[in-house]
Amino acid sequence: MSRDRYLTLRNALHVVEGDSAPDSEKGNVLWKVQPMIDKVKDTCNKLERVPGFYSIDEQMIPFTGRCKLRQVVKNKPRPVGLKNFVMTTSEGLMLDFAIYEGAKTMFGESNLGLGPSVILSLAKSIPPGSCVYHDRYFTTVPLIEEMEKLNLHSTGTIMQNRIPDRATIKFKKDSAMRRGECQQFVCEPTVLVKWKDNKSVLLASNCTG
Repeated sequence: MSRDRYLTLRNALHVVEGDSAPDSEKGNVLWKVQPMIDKVKDTCNKLERVPGFYSIDEQMIPFTGRCKLRQVVKNKPRPVGLKNFVMTTSEGLMLDFAIYEGAKTMFGESNLGLGPSVILSLAKSIPPGSCVYHDRYFTTVPLIEEMEKLNLHSTGTIMQNRIPDRATIKFKKDSAMRRGECQQFVCEPTVLVKWKDNKSVLLASNCTG
């Protein structure tokens, strides 16, 4: 098949009929592709989950067309597109996902903020005792505490301003630390670790420290 023929067919592809959303899909920006999204998600949810190591992160679905959900996220390999939260195994197999639909996106734990809510929502199907890894976009101390209640191990980098302001937690300044030096504080069930490389890295975990 030639490239032009492929592009013609792709541009004519429709998942649902009609140019206006049915009443049941009012407010759903993705209604034209929702059946396809649901099919992929259902298939992912049928995949086996065993106690082990999992990762939850955000990815960009490349898209430069017209869509209210399109974003530009700097420092991404594909910075323009739709933001998607994905849970994978340590081998990279996708088990679940949730496309970000703006402020109306609800994950059930909105009082903790978007990042932690995403983790708690996607991790519901993970067997107890599993380890979940995430980056600083998601990590907070309340998230680690909630994951502990679910009998899930949680580890991730964390922003300095998300560390509780407690008298018992006083990390050294970067200038006072040697390369390779680390410092840790335990606030049950959370362990906070600062490690100095060329720059410092802050970690929070309920299983590693």
